[in-house]
This record gives sequence, C-alpha cells and structure tokens, in this order.
Amino acid sequence: MPLSEKLRVEVFIPDSPHPSYKALLQTLQDEFTDSFGGCTVISNLEGQYYSPEHGTTILDRIHLLFVDTDLSPSLHKHALETYLQQIYQSTFEALQEEAILISVYTVSHVKPSHP
Repeated sequence: MPLSEKLRVEVFIPDSPHPSYKALLQTLQDEFTDSFGGCTVISNLEGQYYSPEHGTTILDRIHLLFVDTDLSPSLHKHALETYLQQIYQSTFEALQEEAILISVYTVSHVKPSHP
C-alpha cells in the first residue's frame, strides 16, 4: 500500500481543574478543526518532571492534542512557523506554566489502494 506523508502537530496541555486550561483545550480543538478538518485529544496521560524550585519530582497529568496536516515543511515553512508561534503565544498567555511543549514531525499514513 502506498504511504501518504503528513505533518503532525502536537500540543501538550496540563490537565488542571482551573477553567482556563479547559477553555484553552476547547479553543485549540476548535482551531485545529477549523484549520485542518479535525483533531484528536488523548487525555489522562501521566508524566513527571523534576522541579528545581521544589527540589523534587512532580507527577503531571496532561492532555495530548494532535492534528495531522497536509502541510509540507519545505513548502510551508514560514507560514507554519508563524502559525505555531501564534499557537504557542496564545497558549503561554492563557496558562500559568513555565513552558509549553509543541512538537511537529512527519508521519506517514497508509493510503489504501482501491482495486
């Protein structure tokens, strides 16, 4: 079966009971749906990180929001960087976080061949 190359954008959002976190998650879902036709959220993921401020390891629950786009990094590099900077800035301003993680990488989907 042939492969179709896609560009995946992932946003890691802490799972906090604070209303601003839930509102941001919904806003990004709406944005990715409007811009790319849909997205996926995986919730209740667990992680951990070391906090120098507290001197201990902190357990962290997160939502992973991702979308696979038809954008080509080589053809759409500037537009993609600008778009992701806007997503990053909006996310950073909406949340009480030290850092926001957005990852972008290429994935391949199986493209069914029809008889």
